[in-house]
Amino acid sequence: VAAWLKVNNDSVKTEVFGLNHLSWARQAMVNGRDVLPEVLAEDAFVQATHLRFFGGPFVRRMGMFLNEYLFYYYLRDVALSRLQDEEITRGEEVQMLNQQLFESLRGLSPKDAFAIYDAYNRRRSASYMAAAEADEALREARSNPTQDVTPVHQQQAVGGYAGVALRTGLALTQNRPLRIGLNVPNGTAIHGMRPDDVVEVTCEVDGSGIHPIHIGDIPELHYLLMRAVKHYERLAAEAILKRDKMIAVEAMAAHPLVGSYPLAETLVNEYIAAHKLEGWH
Repeated sequence: VAAWLKVNNDSVKTEVFGLNHLSWARQAMVNGRDVLPEVLAEDAFVQATHLRFFGGPFVRRMGMFLNEYLFYYYLRDVALSRLQDEEITRGEEVQMLNQQLFESLRGLSPKDAFAIYDAYNRRRSASYMAAAEADEALREARSNPTQDVTPVHQQQAVGGYAGVALRTGLALTQNRPLRIGLNVPNGTAIHGMRPDDVVEVTCEVDGSGIHPIHIGDIPELHYLLMRAVKHYERLAAEAILKRDKMIAVEAMAAHPLVGSYPLAETLVNEYIAAHKLEGWH
């Protein structure tokens, strides 16, 4: 939004709520005015960001800025079909890129190593969520990039997770007030979620600590999806701590993208076998 409006990032005050990789921004204030409705109304804005994965009509119907990973929930059948058509999985691709990176970094000076790492990041970002592209030509170009075709919304996200961590650390240790989306215990931020549920929410950060803003009530559509995924997370954590295969199956079956006990059982058994996990019962 800041890049589109050509304003400083810090001048856009957003209200984000959800879970990790499952979040929505319901407001974007600039100089005391919510600009989100007007930017969502622009087809050019939708096409310039990952919102194009969903299409303008759907985005405007939702009335919020959607996290890109919601593509896998809102367009599940499309996502599954395209991923199954890929020659290799995203995990296999990243593994290959990592191996190439490590080989390229051997014996290099820090300066040269940084340039190699920067090129690696650009290559990795260029193919990020390529399967979500509706345009077949663009999907192919991003799946096999020969140049920097990093999406606009990612080009602006300087530093990625590391950047978020550094900015938050500076805000805490040097008392630099910062407004940023973080994963924190819910407390009373989002109505209906447990106090100890880890949620993704806009926070005010300064030398006194991290303070989630009050979100309150959220639309039932979003709330039900959040609750379902959080139920999966709790069961999955319990299964890992206890190394309990049956609880793991319950967790997978509870996830909105699985929703089937036979499939869940197959996934759990194959995962345990593939990673040679010991001590599970």
